[in-house]
Amino acid sequence: MKTPIWKANRLILLHTGASNGFVPGAMLLFASKKTGDYHKEMTADRFLNWFETALLPNLTNKSVIVIDNAPNHCMQSNNAPTTASRKNDISEWL
Repeated sequence: MKTPIWKANRLILLHTGASNGFVPGAMLLFASKKTGDYHKEMTADRFLNWFETALLPNLTNKSVIVIDNAPNHCMQSNNAPTTASRKNDISEWL
């Protein structure tokens, strides 16, 4: 190979499987524009959009969803205050 594989363009694939095969309509496939770390492209926002628009509408009743704790599979929308936060900000958060 002339180009090391880690420097070539990547395809990012996200899909869901079930006992009877892949869930129809639940595939996300796109070409990575980066050659290094793909995590900047497979973001929590992109995952959430796929989850809400492609996965959930295509699941059958009584489905079980198992998701690991990858950084792009979770996000915190209401961050807890820190010790550097002002009292008013802490009160509003509570």
